[in-house]
Amino acid sequence: MSNVLVELRQKIDEIDHALLELVTRRLNVSRQIAIAKPGGSPVYRPAREALLMHQLLSQLDGTVEHKVVERLWRGLLASSVHSQRPNFKIASLQGLEDFTLEFCAGFLDSKFCSTGEQIIKQLNKLIDVVIDSLHDLTQTDGVWEGHDVFFNCLGTTRSLSGSAENFIKVESGISNNAALMASEAKIPSASLISASGANHKQWSVDWIHPLLYIKTMGLKEQSIITNKFEKTAIFRPGMLIRSPNNPSLLEKFLVKTGLGLPVDLLARAMILEAQSNHGMKKGSRFYSGNDKIINLMDKKSIY
Repeated sequence: MSNVLVELRQKIDEIDHALLELVTRRLNVSRQIAIAKPGGSPVYRPAREALLMHQLLSQLDGTVEHKVVERLWRGLLASSVHSQRPNFKIASLQGLEDFTLEFCAGFLDSKFCSTGEQIIKQLNKLIDVVIDSLHDLTQTDGVWEGHDVFFNCLGTTRSLSGSAENFIKVESGISNNAALMASEAKIPSASLISASGANHKQWSVDWIHPLLYIKTMGLKEQSIITNKFEKTAIFRPGMLIRSPNNPSLLEKFLVKTGLGLPVDLLARAMILEAQSNHGMKKGSRFYSGNDKIINLMDKKSIY
């Protein structure tokens, strides 16, 4: 064996020992953070993790593959969460198994579910806040703080609301009030369901509903654009398929032709986008059309 090869292997051993020392130091600091945190504080902060990953990957010059850095730090981050809360569990929708297992890195338990309701049941994280009226959100004081993303999935129809005036009050009025409370609670990001063609500057009159609808959806979008969110994501899907497990013949046709979008896919896309947006620049992002929304399902969009 040549002296050069021996020296190089010795250097590798020295680097490995140095890496081990750094990893140990990092995990010890992580444990100190866990002790210093107020009781009940979350152990998993997706915004911080996504930002860290983005910063690390942006420093690479091509010598090291992104996947190497992603897997190394995912192991460190997952290990840190596990050390703070050994029973921490990740619930994920079916179809995201590969990404979820990579995310857990062998440290966190995972459970795969077919619906969002099953995920909520698994994690036991749903908090029901029952109030007298959505037009008065003051009863929700105290439940907004400490969250990373404000999701607005509110929606109604003119027939259900009873009039054009009530339709606007629900879609735009309640949306704006909720966005204001989320903004005042310092929630950094907001995500909202709108509609294709939304335009708050659209001329409209009450008796021409398509024009009123386009303008109202535009006003709804403004509820998160004009409030003080660092980042906003606006989804403009086509027709929504609200019963994806039991679609009608028309709904099957709409999905097949790309004109319809199942609501569970929209929800999944919004979650994935929210997990990835913390490493992006401040501002608003628009996802117009079903194709762009479905493209978010690619797990590469996470980082």
